[in-house]
Amino acid sequence: MTGFSARILGTFAGLQYNSAAGPNKCFGAVESGLTASSNLFYILTKVYMPWYVPEAQLIVQDTIALTGGFYTDCEANKFFDSMTALFSEEGASALGARFVTAQQFELKKYNKIKADPTTTSYQRGEAFGKAFGAVTAYHI
Repeated sequence: MTGFSARILGTFAGLQYNSAAGPNKCFGAVESGLTASSNLFYILTKVYMPWYVPEAQLIVQDTIALTGGFYTDCEANKFFDSMTALFSEEGASALGARFVTAQQFELKKYNKIKADPTTTSYQRGEAFGKAFGAVTAYHI
């Protein structure tokens, strides 16, 4: 996989707590949302033609439903709670400690993968997701 969508999917694959178990519900929600957004943009470029208006309405409804699924399946509230906790003295010191530890493992691996021109966007995203999860202590 290559491209921006592959990078996003790879990031969410890297954020999984147990990626060996296969894709979880959050990964499926992100994948569905990316597919729906590509359909949304395609139809919105043609919405000036009246026969595309009903299809646009269905796609907008689908996008709203998928966004709700993303919020619940990916537990976005946990993400916001985790990020909010970092904006304190204790959170900053914990973030610094995790960054120093991750620099020896996950960040080194991410920099190695990022520098390799043969890796795909998905692999780069997955390495970034693992590094981000290690530094912020956020997993899905």
